[in-house]
Amino acid sequence: MYNFYCIGGKKYGCDSFTEGSNGKIVSVDESLNSNFSVPLCWAGSYKNLLHDHCLEKNRKFFNLDTGYFGNIKRKEFIRVSVNNFQNCDPIVNRANDRWDQLNISMTSLARGSSIVVVPPDPKKLNSLKLGSEEEWVNNIVSNIKKYTDRPIRVRYRPLSRSDRIVSDRFYDYIAGNTWCVIGHSSNALVEAAMADIPVISVGVSAVKSLYNYKIEDIEQIEVADTSLKQAWLNHLSYSQFTLEELRSGVAWKLLSS
Repeated sequence: MYNFYCIGGKKYGCDSFTEGSNGKIVSVDESLNSNFSVPLCWAGSYKNLLHDHCLEKNRKFFNLDTGYFGNIKRKEFIRVSVNNFQNCDPIVNRANDRWDQLNISMTSLARGSSIVVVPPDPKKLNSLKLGSEEEWVNNIVSNIKKYTDRPIRVRYRPLSRSDRIVSDRFYDYIAGNTWCVIGHSSNALVEAAMADIPVISVGVSAVKSLYNYKIEDIEQIEVADTSLKQAWLNHLSYSQFTLEELRSGVAWKLLSS
């Protein structure tokens, strides 16, 4: 009996996770017509088709994608989410060992007055049928203006990864004059929360276990307690893994604990 059937090949470490977790690589057709008691696993293409199938059949699934933090020059960490696109579960009390191993230096930013809006990337807009980037931004900005007259800035994602991590960093963009960040499910929301800038997610995001605010709460939003934020970081560090941890079975062991 396999622990899951996997669709995705080598994308985001699907092959490594399958190898280390007693899974089986199958085609899309095989996955949709297989024993529904066996969970599915995927990354990349067919995500929406498979997600809809699992919801309809009440079937467990694992989604693999870019890790929440630690990916600086290269994408070394892959997140594995269970029954969702990100880990939105209530915070589980975890040791800080995996977080400490990342050796991430965090600086708390002072809050300012403006609201930063982060549009989803084009792939997300298309796959979730959220409309064009312009439509999405206009809808969010219009909604924000119902509840506040604070200035609004839109942070469009730099096309170049090197720009995003060196010359045009999101951290620098929000430093000094940001009241909160609003977005869908971008890892920019995680980055803001790490810097003590409150966030509002209008999609499926791991920040919801730390900040579960809505846009109408925008004037009341407060910075999360330091100990709660650390518990959240520890919690997320137990749901992202290196390729070697996927391949060795470490990921499966931790996800099953």
